[in-house]
Amino acid sequence: RLWHLPCVFQWLFGVPCPGCGMTRAWLSVFRGQLTAAFAYHPLFWTVPLLYGYLLADGHLFRRVWVDRVLLGLLLAALGVLGVGRILCPGWRPPVL
Repeated sequence: RLWHLPCVFQWLFGVPCPGCGMTRAWLSVFRGQLTAAFAYHPLFWTVPLLYGYLLADGHLFRRVWVDRVLLGLLLAALGVLGVGRILCPGWRPPVL
């Protein structure tokens, strides 16, 4: 079992943060366990997209509006998950 580092956001506010489970999700991806990764954090796949967008200086496509829509959708998905976790603080990913 890996270290268990507490989430500072959860420690301060008493509810899981939008990123809770992301590390466990990516560790599951690296082990080839995609089902477990989705269970830990359903939006783990957005991280490489956001990094790619940032590394490309926000110019992945020729049209600026396409880049902005992509970034907006990714951030909205993370925001919806974050609000959902705050409104349903009892939710925990299943232990696999």
